[in-house]
Amino acid sequence: MSRRTRTKFTGVYVEHCKTRQYRNKADQRFYIVYQLDKKCKWVKAGYLSEGMSAFKASQIRAERIKNTSSITNQARSQQPMPLTEEITFGEAWMHFKEHKKYLKSLKNYISMYNNHLNYLVNTKLQDISVQDIVGLRNKLQNNNKKAQTVTHILGLIRFIYNYAIKTGLYHGNNPVNIDLPKKDNARIRFLDKKEANLLLNALKNRSKYIYSISVMSLYTGMRLSEITTLKWSEINMEQKIIHILDPKNGKNRVVNIPKIVYDMLIQISPKEKNQPVFQRGKGGQATPSLHLFERVVKELGLNDGITDERQKVIFHSLRHTFASWMVMAGTDLYTVSNLLGHSSLQMTKRYAHLSPEFTKRTIETIDNNFGLDLPEG
Repeated sequence: MSRRTRTKFTGVYVEHCKTRQYRNKADQRFYIVYQLDKKCKWVKAGYLSEGMSAFKASQIRAERIKNTSSITNQARSQQPMPLTEEITFGEAWMHFKEHKKYLKSLKNYISMYNNHLNYLVNTKLQDISVQDIVGLRNKLQNNNKKAQTVTHILGLIRFIYNYAIKTGLYHGNNPVNIDLPKKDNARIRFLDKKEANLLLNALKNRSKYIYSISVMSLYTGMRLSEITTLKWSEINMEQKIIHILDPKNGKNRVVNIPKIVYDMLIQISPKEKNQPVFQRGKGGQATPSLHLFERVVKELGLNDGITDERQKVIFHSLRHTFASWMVMAGTDLYTVSNLLGHSSLQMTKRYAHLSPEFTKRTIETIDNNFGLDLPEG
């Protein structure tokens, strides 16, 4: 029997089935493990060929634990639930936090609560008004908080109220019934060929690790998290493809390996199949510390005189550069969307203006339809 190995998701294991094939490789069977009555309970979640993934298995595990915890907590509870008109924001937050304890975003929620919402801890839900929310929004904006940050903070209040209402903790209205700040924070800066050459050559002389993951991002469009968690088992050097499994949006995809990436991977000594491709130090796990990348960008002056965050070069700019260059070379938006792993084509449409065909049509439209009889000179 094949050995079960850990995935990057807590309590989720995978086993390679030699007797079952999928896409010319051994199929993968996913398991979850959790405690039930003080014993470890193993449950088969499903096969990769059936659409199962480590991410989906982790969701199944979280649901199992939530249901188990709910029954246990109900039996052990010594204190009655506070009356709906008496429940405070702090109490509602504690219930919400317990329910969401398996979310990756919980750490961000806790930080937002501690830094911006802790003053509401003893305030009853029914006493927080729309005017209070407007006041908080204005205060955050006056303190120069970014539109996205303000939206996330107010969004957390909305989530807490919605959860309290849904679970019967509270029967009032949700006061977060206002327009939230909106701003297009999408990165619009991409590197030209000269800048990309300068950056990669400078990185190559300073850190093999940072150089390697930078090349991967620029030439494949992969996200930083996808690169640093990439395992040898997800690379098919013969077919020159990479399987991106359980990415940010949960949508698996295939990435092609161009020559420069292929040659780079050949030079890296392959470890065990379940080991990360890019590691720092001797056998260490890949850790995405980008301080050196930021220092090199600063030394090269790539962000000199730039105050708009969207125009600044960061590591993610390499992925943005990949997409921009692909569109400028004539690749259609649907293909670029699939290569990037976007959840919708709408996300990729911001590159449309870079398409040669788009530019040509725009200029032709202006020339053919803006025909004014203007004086010469």
